Amino acid sequence: MNRLRAAIRGAGEALALSAHFAAPQHVDAVARAQSWGPRRLQRLVDGLLLEGLLLADADARVRAADRWPTGDRGAPGAALLAQIIQRDRPFDPNQDGLSLRVESAALSVAGLLSDATGAPARELGARLATTLPTTGTCLDAGGGWGDVLAVLLAETSEIRAVLVDRTDRVAMARQRLARHAARLETVSADLVAYAPAPFADVALLNNVLHEHGPRTGATLVARVAHTLRAGGELWIKEPTRGGAEALRACLFALGAAIFTAEGDLYDAATIRTWMTDAGLTDIRTFTLASAPEATVYAGRRP
Repeated sequence: MNRLRAAIRGAGEALALSAHFAAPQHVDAVARAQSWGPRRLQRLVDGLLLEGLLLADADARVRAADRWPTGDRGAPGAALLAQIIQRDRPFDPNQDGLSLRVESAALSVAGLLSDATGAPARELGARLATTLPTTGTCLDAGGGWGDVLAVLLAETSEIRAVLVDRTDRVAMARQRLARHAARLETVSADLVAYAPAPFADVALLNNVLHEHGPRTGATLVARVAHTLRAGGELWIKEPTRGGAEALRACLFALGAAIFTAEGDLYDAATIRTWMTDAGLTDIRTFTLASAPEATVYAGRRP
């Protein structure tokens, strides 16, 4: 995390934010004056507020702290953060040059993108294994390489699973989960267009919504909720803006701004509204010990 904090400070230095916020300014005003993307600039400012290098008043105006340390401009990832804010376009591995690809790798390795794999995936898979009916079916919508399903299928003997994602991710998941092939179906599809008849006892959106803008996010929740049988549950795991782990959530929001076109973190009220609008009831939340920055929302289809 210290490397990410250095990259944030370095990007602020490269963008001369101490000068732009020498007097109290709203973030949108600075973005307009510099022709930068306001949403992406705001995510960097959020990080610098937590670092204490920027200060905000009651009117949401921001000013630079009296002392702004220098020396982080060359930190791995700082140049990428600064350039993407200036151009207001996400990182593109197919078009960006080698130097930015190296910077992107440095940020990813340092953990700018939240952990949808590793310990949180194992904990989530184990929890699903004790929740699903013995012969139930789990849909992992946007399931990536199948980290959650690897645990779920290993810890159960009759539960079936369906994983839906992009073609490249589905191919990797199919290979990783080959020993569970008899109980696994993989589907290459755009989640926004995925609309099968209801079949799932539990459907999962694990760190998916942050990759999309709010309109698409609401659509995804509605689409995946529709795959549930009566009484089935939709589980949504997302880092939560305004949660107890403010720095981790802030870093995740910055990652969404850098690596996706419209992605962002959404607060609890927004996600609950999407679930209610999708017809889900009895919405509850819980957390995972391995992902304290995230919230899992669970809602039932009547």
